[in-house]
Amino acid sequence: MNKRITAISELFRDKSIRVIGIISDPNQGKSNTIYHCIQEIQEHASQTRIYSYGLHTKFDGVWDIHSISELETITNGVIFVDEWADLVDTDNRRQAKKFEKTMRTIYHPYKNNIVILCGLARNFNARISGMLHAIIFKQTTLVDIVQRSPVYNIMKEYEGGMLVQKGSSVLTMPKNIALVHKVGQQFDEVEVPYVEAADSKRHNPDIVKWDDLGDSMNDVRGHGEFDLAERIKAAI
Repeated sequence: MNKRITAISELFRDKSIRVIGIISDPNQGKSNTIYHCIQEIQEHASQTRIYSYGLHTKFDGVWDIHSISELETITNGVIFVDEWADLVDTDNRRQAKKFEKTMRTIYHPYKNNIVILCGLARNFNARISGMLHAIIFKQTTLVDIVQRSPVYNIMKEYEGGMLVQKGSSVLTMPKNIALVHKVGQQFDEVEVPYVEAADSKRHNPDIVKWDDLGDSMNDVRGHGEFDLAERIKAAI
């Protein structure tokens, strides 16, 4: 039995892991997982050079990149690419092939980088998912996984766990949990703490503001169904 993974940060301590995929449906904690990784690296490996593409929240000490050509110049760093399909049109065969070549270049030993590709399940075609040494799953619609890809074959083997449930259509889990798989090994459930400072959506105003129920209705966001029902009853 291989050693179990108890924290995402352990993936960055494993020198055999050079390409990590974070796969998730929209609004299921993918970006928070990235920010948690950045925090862990900055806290415990402060001399590490970190680069990012596509992050909505900026971190001190993290260098932004804006193009594939910039990506290809990086050496000896950790590179987070959020929504990587925005960097390349995966439906364009020529662009996709060029990006695959770029990927093989930047994680090659002479470049000496760790690359984290983050996106939807459908973004990971057979060639890209075949490069992954480890995968971090958040809630994912299973039918979006590209058939006959390595990710598809990996998920076929998974039957569900304690907090992560595999249904017929969706892989579900609490927002603070991720399913981690090092290719060729077991699946592990790990905690991903909420990074409040990096939550760009937390200041969004309520879209619907109920005048007739006052503050009691506008304050229900974040409460469970039972609490919501009690608050509505009290307001009436």
